[in-house]
Amino acid sequence: MFNIFKKKPIKKKTSSRNFSSNLGRSITSIETAKKELYHPPKKYSPAKYICKDGYEFFGITYDQTEKKYKPMYIPKVAINHKLYVGYTRSGKGIIIGNNILETLRNKQGLIYVDVKQEDFTPQIIKEELEKQNRPEDFLIVNYPNDFGYSGFNDDDTIIEMWEKISVALEFEKSTDPAVEHYRGNQRMTLLKILEVLYNPNNEKTKDNPKDWYFIMEYVRCLFDDLKKYKQLQEELQKVKPNQNRIEKLSNMYFSTELLEELQFNAKNIAALEMIYMKIFELLLNANIYTKHSIKEALYNGKVLYFKCDMENSSSLQMIKLLYIDISQTVRKEKAKRKLANCHAIFDEVSFYVSKRLSGGLSTLAGFGVNCSLLLQDLSQIEDMSVRNAILSNSTVKLFYKISDTETLKYVGLLGGEEIVTNYSKRNLEDNLSQNLEPLLNTTRIRAMWFQQHAILISEYLNTAVFVETHFVKCSNPFNWDEINKKAAKPNKVTFELKEQKIMKDPNIKIEHSDHSNINEDVLSILANASDDDIVDF
Repeated sequence: MFNIFKKKPIKKKTSSRNFSSNLGRSITSIETAKKELYHPPKKYSPAKYICKDGYEFFGITYDQTEKKYKPMYIPKVAINHKLYVGYTRSGKGIIIGNNILETLRNKQGLIYVDVKQEDFTPQIIKEELEKQNRPEDFLIVNYPNDFGYSGFNDDDTIIEMWEKISVALEFEKSTDPAVEHYRGNQRMTLLKILEVLYNPNNEKTKDNPKDWYFIMEYVRCLFDDLKKYKQLQEELQKVKPNQNRIEKLSNMYFSTELLEELQFNAKNIAALEMIYMKIFELLLNANIYTKHSIKEALYNGKVLYFKCDMENSSSLQMIKLLYIDISQTVRKEKAKRKLANCHAIFDEVSFYVSKRLSGGLSTLAGFGVNCSLLLQDLSQIEDMSVRNAILSNSTVKLFYKISDTETLKYVGLLGGEEIVTNYSKRNLEDNLSQNLEPLLNTTRIRAMWFQQHAILISEYLNTAVFVETHFVKCSNPFNWDEINKKAAKPNKVTFELKEQKIMKDPNIKIEHSDHSNINEDVLSILANASDDDIVDF
């Protein structure tokens, strides 16, 4: 009759995933983590789950209570921006394919930055737009052969152009005082040039084309004139000036009044030289011209696909300019009570991230632009202020299998702790104890399958969730060979500098047709020219 006081042994539930019980998850070991997480991803069709009204789809998760898979959704109102972290081929492109399909079916615009020439992402876009009978909405900006995006808009102010050019030419503010000494002078010199070149109050200049080649030619001519003007003043001060030399030096593109008005000193002329060299480098071996505007993606539901080169600094500078263009445009349009409706995806963002991009994330969502940032691990972003801004503004984060310690530590801290149960047997009796253990400890993370398994962390959720992602099916890889053969050349640029007043032939025009033939000797001439030289371009 005393049997009722005997302790009954605790029976554990057994299943194919025997890593938990009704008393909670068991303490982590390599074996329990393997049973829980080390298995190939489940095959399913993402198209079945996307486009749930008011929600975004982030893979499927295994429900331990119901013992079945369920789709994982996050409300759109809880998403500012998204961060996807994982090594190459871990699965970032797979979830991006899901996001793109959802974006296009929701009739949102899409801006995609591809620095690796992806095979399947553009094919997903192509096939989906063909299904929607709008293949013409797929606009490819291809570096270097056919980069039909200059970053300039007809309604850009002088200050907006100045900001963009400063970014593209790497004249941004520096924390290094020695570097900033030169960059500050370069920015101010650039601003003076733009104020003359695009003066809205001057009938002769207000309609000048906002074009990289036009600006480069203007700077070239101005630099030439300033060199000549200095030598002309020196010649005039001689006891017996050489009249032939005076006549030659007087043949300038611009009026002496303009040159005197600029009040350029030796530092300004040096900055002018650097501006020319930087623009020349930017345009070297690349066809950069105005064909597409980001407004097509921001407000008209089109896809603007930027194919760049992660190993080419000029193409990456154009992506930095792209972000400035997005930021300026959405701010101006919101002032007109017009919100964007666009998803911007930045692949391998660590190669071109800046404080302007990371800091601006806090406001972009409010203007109707949702960003997805992709990188391999957190250590790629060395600037902690930039990294923290990205982490703070990405309210949804997806971490694929992690290998670097910095990301492991960060994910472990975000995961928090949970109570785990430790079972043991002593003297034929089952004993148990409970302890706190990190939910996302290293053993569990390292037990994840090497592809398509990820940890979903969202400000909307009270805990991290393990999810599995699967690719959107497409018929074949994208045919980049056909696209890369299209080597569009900018139209022959013929224009007349508006300020010329003292030229022998007032109708003289400057022509610039094929910039791919510009010889690098020009750079050498500029770099080695002395104050007494006349630089002949």
